[in-house]
Amino acid sequence: MSGERGFAARSTEEVSSNPRFFCAEEQALAKARRHLGREEQDTPARAKQRCVAAGVHERVRWRRSDFAHQHSRCIVSPFDLIAVEDLSVKGMTHNHSVAKSVHDAAWSQFASLLAYKAAWAGRKFVAVIPAHTSQNCSGCGQRQALPLDDRIYTCPDCGLVIDRDLNASKNILSVGQHALASA
Repeated sequence: MSGERGFAARSTEEVSSNPRFFCAEEQALAKARRHLGREEQDTPARAKQRCVAAGVHERVRWRRSDFAHQHSRCIVSPFDLIAVEDLSVKGMTHNHSVAKSVHDAAWSQFASLLAYKAAWAGRKFVAVIPAHTSQNCSGCGQRQALPLDDRIYTCPDCGLVIDRDLNASKNILSVGQHALASA
């Protein structure tokens, strides 16, 4: 999730862009809801306008679901082990400044699709507790506190300079491998 803060960062240094479907359709939804608000109660025109507004929501939901299905298949197919952060999405949505973006990304839906498709394909799926995954160095293990707006991790011990999300994805993979080995 470098720079633009993408949807997902893989340990293979690939970053999936975040399509932000709701943000793309927000103006269309606002227009449909404005027209809906102008219509008289209990009229055929209002019922028709409600269908238009519902159509925008349905289009967003369908595009988001389609993206999650396609992207989860792209991740499950080439890998034997899929390790993801066990994010508390419900807790993240209580922060009003990121709630809309968290809902728009649909991480819960994506994680459940990954788990389902991994099981179906006979792959191993591990949800890792995300504590300190972006603060530990993936090279030497040294922990360094970073504010969320700092997107580059620089290790003071080994000198590793890496994108914060790529560093976290490598740490998540190693924790997932360790969890499978100890199980």
